[in-house]
Amino acid sequence: MLDIGISVRGFSKGYTTNYVQFDELKDGKFKRVYDKQLAKEFTQAQMKAIAEDILKDINRNLAKGLRYKDGQKVKPLAPSTIKAKKAKGRSNPSRVFVDSGKLIGSAYIKKQGGLFLITFKNNKYPKSDATVPEVAKWLNEGTDRMPSRPFFGVTKKRLQELIDKHIMSKKTRRPSKATILRDTRGVQ
Repeated sequence: MLDIGISVRGFSKGYTTNYVQFDELKDGKFKRVYDKQLAKEFTQAQMKAIAEDILKDINRNLAKGLRYKDGQKVKPLAPSTIKAKKAKGRSNPSRVFVDSGKLIGSAYIKKQGGLFLITFKNNKYPKSDATVPEVAKWLNEGTDRMPSRPFFGVTKKRLQELIDKHIMSKKTRRPSKATILRDTRGVQ
């Protein structure tokens, strides 16, 4: 089971797709973050676009060392961590979220049934049995020996901005039937 993830899902009650849900996966369980009936129908392509924007936010947070809740910098590394990274010959040892380079770029969107799951590739770190999702969880939530640096997540405010942008906006063009059919056939 993956240790960390965000699901983006739209579903129907009756004949229209106008319910949207966002869940965070922590410790193998989904926790509902957002659940709302919208005044407008939407497509899987629009849900995928929301998931893609969340993924961009997460990658930006990793690259710049930012917290997802407020866009501020996460806690800096401990001097002992910086010293250990220097000993490994890292070019920027004080940079948070970057050591071996496995975490950066490993987040992706996985289509599972009617939802889009944002998670991490299950790659292992060299010289360790730790996986990328495990390390992401430790960084995001902290451990007994390390403070949390919450880069992975999405706020209700940001979700509403994305719903407004991709679903509720008058500029949002409803996709053609061909686009809808193509979207439902095999997004990976």
